[in-house]
Amino acid sequence: EKTLDIHRRLLGEEHPATLRSMNNLAATFWAQGDLPSARGLQEKTLDIHRRVLGEEHPDALRSMNNLASTLSKQGDLPGARILQEKALDIRRCVLSEEHPDTLTSMSNLASTLRAQGDLPGARVLQEKTLDISRRVLGEEHPATSLSAFNLFATLLQMEGLEAAQPFYRDHLAWLLQRDPARLGADQRNIQGQLFQLFPQQNPTP
Repeated sequence: EKTLDIHRRLLGEEHPATLRSMNNLAATFWAQGDLPSARGLQEKTLDIHRRVLGEEHPDALRSMNNLASTLSKQGDLPGARILQEKALDIRRCVLSEEHPDTLTSMSNLASTLRAQGDLPGARVLQEKTLDISRRVLGEEHPATSLSAFNLFATLLQMEGLEAAQPFYRDHLAWLLQRDPARLGADQRNIQGQLFQLFPQQNPTP
């Protein structure tokens, strides 16, 4: 907070260093569970980024995503969805649908739709994200694994384990054959959750 006060006083509220300090302090509040304080700073940061840099600037889009995460954590799913839809529309136009940031926006929006109970809407976005990830990054890329697992979770919720198993065999079963040391952090987490679902495939006692 002291750093932010100094930056505001010496540089002004719209200076990049001040905005970075606002983001950092908001992240600290978020980690401490003080979501109202985080939200207030994130709303202020987004307003300045929009006014000074324009809504299509990467910093403005990051601010949208940060605020959407806080709104979602607070249970304001409609508010989060509005920001995520806006960020996705902009990234599709500015970066293309295959850009990693666009895929992240698609995944974030799908998570919100799923939390709202719109499983068909989430599934459509997750299928699109997985298709692009497989084509651009490859089947065994960590981002592809995460996309596949997110879709698998939606299929489980929609159809049950038996109906979702063909998808699991096609896109996720290979993870259970890999040494965890050779996997990324997200992939190790997925591997652990899959072993809980399919304990008979766990080679360790």
